[in-house]
Amino acid sequence: MKKLALILLALLSLSLFLSMKAKAAQDCGSRHAAISEELRYAEANNNPARIAGLRSALTELDAHCSRSSVISDTQRQLDKLSDKVASKQKSIREIEFDLQRARMDGDAKRIRKYQRRLEDKREELSEAKDELTRVRNEMAALRK
Repeated sequence: MKKLALILLALLSLSLFLSMKAKAAQDCGSRHAAISEELRYAEANNNPARIAGLRSALTELDAHCSRSSVISDTQRQLDKLSDKVASKQKSIREIEFDLQRARMDGDAKRIRKYQRRLEDKREELSEAKDELTRVRNEMAALRK
């Protein structure tokens, strides 16, 4: 039972860490509260390695987290996502060109292949645009 609780705690900690990393636009206070909560769980479960890591994270957060650093992190994330969207759009244009050539050749097998690729790339583009919109909204909230 204790092993199961530790595994669940580890999974919870990992998911919390990943969600914190994904939400770079959280303010420093929210980040501090989330790490403090994890620290309480680690202390309650007597996990010395996790406790040391979380205390170190709090120290780093207190030393380096500021409104400007959060905005800077979010801007970097926006830049990456903008590049990703542009790359997906370029890829779609290339596949559309290949699909057009396959249609001109009348090659049904290639047409199906490029249509599947195009659908996949459009789905990826949609997801990237959604993420970009989410981060833009976070940036707008930070600048208020």
